[in-house]
Amino acid sequence: LELQRAYAAALDPDRNAYDVLHDLYERDSSAAEVERVFTPLASELGVLIVRVRSAPRQPDASLLERHVPSALQEVFAVELVQEMGYDFGRGRLDRAAHPFCIGIGLGDVRITTRYLEDYLPSALFGTIHEAGHGMYEQNLPEQWSATPLGEAVSLSVHESQSRLWENLVGRSPAFWRGAFPRLQRAFAGRFDDVARDDFVRAINVVRPSLIRVEADELTYHLHVLLRFEIERALIEGSLDVVDLPERWRQRHGELLGVAPHDDRDGVLQDVHWSEGMFGYFPTYTLGTLLSAQWWEAMEREIGGLDALLERGAFAPIFEWLVANVHRHGSRYLPGELVERGSGAPLSAEPFLRYARTKYAELYAL
Repeated sequence: LELQRAYAAALDPDRNAYDVLHDLYERDSSAAEVERVFTPLASELGVLIVRVRSAPRQPDASLLERHVPSALQEVFAVELVQEMGYDFGRGRLDRAAHPFCIGIGLGDVRITTRYLEDYLPSALFGTIHEAGHGMYEQNLPEQWSATPLGEAVSLSVHESQSRLWENLVGRSPAFWRGAFPRLQRAFAGRFDDVARDDFVRAINVVRPSLIRVEADELTYHLHVLLRFEIERALIEGSLDVVDLPERWRQRHGELLGVAPHDDRDGVLQDVHWSEGMFGYFPTYTLGTLLSAQWWEAMEREIGGLDALLERGAFAPIFEWLVANVHRHGSRYLPGELVERGSGAPLSAEPFLRYARTKYAELYAL
């Protein structure tokens, strides 16, 4: 923490230290800009989560706990992400304790996933998520390769690609109208007794939890809001490190309704702060908001996205992202790229519209 404060002061002694650090991950951004989109998100998301959690019709998530050998999971996941656009001629998929993507170069982009043989969603959505990152890396502008212009522009833009494929595609009811019979065939005998609609509701269950990376699509952002609030207090000096675990337990309980019993499931679960990466966490939610904004822009320009998903026709979506996001590299600042591609500055509203519509249908609100 002391090193990061000193680093921020060395970079720009006249600017707020947190803004300096956040700018390392999200260029031309600030805490005020984050608050501009986080404030309406937190308010409306809290109301929506309460409505969803109190709905009479709740998913049976236990139906996902079927034994599926990792070899079968891998074949299915590889086929899916290849159809979405991940190029195995220039990439790999391997196993790791924690899923990640690394772009060594345009011709060598590697993703990893983690297989849980008694819980299919871990590898399935983890692989789709990392493939979203991988597709961005594989389609950065070749003519600017190995220069600053040829790099991904920001972490939120990167995260928008992974969250778009994982959630707006991979967890959508439209996608599973076409893909669920295929899943049943791929894992013969394991999901034959499961109705498609029950499966879709189960993979979209909303349930507050302790671990950020395992959180559902809605409560995930409460984890990020918690970290944003705490890391600003740490950098600005209103919270001491010695008080961090207790503040975490208190605020986690207030925001999510559950509190960790130990620091392993609490403040120590993410590596970011121990690596000195303060200012990083907001980009996870900024990327999610951006994914919904890209999606609305695609719906306006392409149209009929649900019909495409139902047919497994991913090419128009992939090609739109390449043309409007990937091929620009770092030619534009993130805010400029967002406005060029979507026609408006980053906003929480597209995601809130998406979430209200999707979860009203899933939970019969």
